[in-house]
Amino acid sequence: MINRMRGFSLVELLITLIILSIILLTTSSILTSSVEADARVSQASEQVASFQIASALIRRDFNNLKKVLIVDQLGQRTENFLVLENNPTKIVFVTQDFFQSPYPSLTRIEYVLVGGSLTRIQYPSDQPYNNTGRVETILSYDVNNLTISAFDGDSWHISWGNNNIQNSYLPNAIKLNYVNSLGTFEYVIELNRSAYEKI
Repeated sequence: MINRMRGFSLVELLITLIILSIILLTTSSILTSSVEADARVSQASEQVASFQIASALIRRDFNNLKKVLIVDQLGQRTENFLVLENNPTKIVFVTQDFFQSPYPSLTRIEYVLVGGSLTRIQYPSDQPYNNTGRVETILSYDVNNLTISAFDGDSWHISWGNNNIQNSYLPNAIKLNYVNSLGTFEYVIELNRSAYEKI
């Protein structure tokens, strides 16, 4: 008896190739979805971490706010302890800088919208006469509709320091509200007015 070796037919090879290509397409699709999901989770966790850092920094700044008169760009002392404007949106005040231990110093802080980013600007002193030595920290990217409001005990105001009554005291609370790609964020910081002392 002669043993004849029989190979695969062309139809069998084509069916095998089709099945293998379906398996490869399914596997690559699952792998691509997995990589995209991982990238989204990574980006979301970075943004949550950034939000937590920004939240801690904003609260620390406002909780340590000091009742110190602000100096304008010309070096002239104003009658304002806090300046809040919403065209463009910015808030300026003096706070205690605890990073300079063992003796915390006073530093001027501005929260402002710069190029679509919520930015914290810290000056090296409470009365800076120029921009040298300032540190800019971006707290959130792609910010739309930044609004900062001050609460006087009765109502919210989008400007502060425009009249003699507001110049004589600091607000009860500050609210920062903005929208970015993750959604709407709102910080409401109740200020401890009894802790303000004139320095």
